[in-house]
Amino acid sequence: ARYLLGRQAQKRGDGAAALIELQRALDLKHPDSIVVPAIAKSLLAQGKFKQIVDEFGKTELSDKVTTAELQGLVAQAMHLDGDHQGAIALINKAAVAAPASEPVLLTKASFEAQAGRAEQAVTVLDSLIAQKPDSHLAWTMKGNVLGVMPDKRAAAMDAFRKALDLKPAEIAPRTGLIALSLQAGDLATATKELAALQNQAPKHPNTLFYEASLAYANGKYTEAQSLYQAVLRVMPLQPAVLLGAAENELKLNAMAQAETLAAKALNQSPDNLRARQLLAQIYLRMGQPTKAIASLASLVDSPRATPESLAFAAQAQLMNGNVSAADQLYSRMAKLKPTDPALRTLLATASLGKSSNEQAFETLQSFSA
Repeated sequence: ARYLLGRQAQKRGDGAAALIELQRALDLKHPDSIVVPAIAKSLLAQGKFKQIVDEFGKTELSDKVTTAELQGLVAQAMHLDGDHQGAIALINKAAVAAPASEPVLLTKASFEAQAGRAEQAVTVLDSLIAQKPDSHLAWTMKGNVLGVMPDKRAAAMDAFRKALDLKPAEIAPRTGLIALSLQAGDLATATKELAALQNQAPKHPNTLFYEASLAYANGKYTEAQSLYQAVLRVMPLQPAVLLGAAENELKLNAMAQAETLAAKALNQSPDNLRARQLLAQIYLRMGQPTKAIASLASLVDSPRATPESLAFAAQAQLMNGNVSAADQLYSRMAKLKPTDPALRTLLATASLGKSSNEQAFETLQSFSA
């Protein structure tokens, strides 16, 4: 009974209550192979990564499959705590011990995706789907991975809908549909899917989060602020929530709050591209280009530097008076996206007043046409 109460609390998104009941179930001798992975999931949801590694890093359960699945959760915690190499080694070990395990393969696919190897992640997920075509979790993750790949939005939406066909009450694929719709500016679909989410899980933190996201997309920043604050009371360490709230504070011109939230998100997820770019934007708005340059340094030095990161860094260098450094960044940016109107416009305006303005005006006129 304690175990079932804990599982219900997990489904409601109440990680703290879930942990209390699951620990009681374990104390009452409910099988550790059932309870321990559930406890690890609750700790993971609450961002207690070090605790998972410390408590369960060397735990051996009653059979090799459940032990491998627990190792998958420990690997996730290690990865989120910054030990990427240790996490990869552990999940590879778990995959050898349980090559057909759904949780293990899902974690392996997740690591591939987070390392920027989206196609390899899809390959792992397709192999899982071939073994278990009714895995709504595999279809959901496939939607998440496809959603960040160029020109794969339609396929991602199809994957999320397949997951919902298999398990209509699941929240994750529904939120995936909402997120993709918001990214595409399709507010009508986002509103429709949010209404379905509100109907099935009105008090779930993810429902509140997407209510806030939709309010932000509709320009209702004060309403979004109140909703983000409610979500942060439940999920204070989730980078996506922190970044959404930070972007909203930026719209409200509340620079100090925006900086605090974005910095906290970056602390939780140091490799988060969006967090570094947002923090740089905030510092530029605050007139602190040196801090903007520092926050973007790892992105600018990376061989996979994005045009947007280079553009923010160039703006910061200009504000600092480093025209030559800015020019070099603008040149790199132009090579990455030579036909992008927004970035070419930025490049053209940056060249005004340096030599001949005629070429800059010709570029601007061609894009205007």
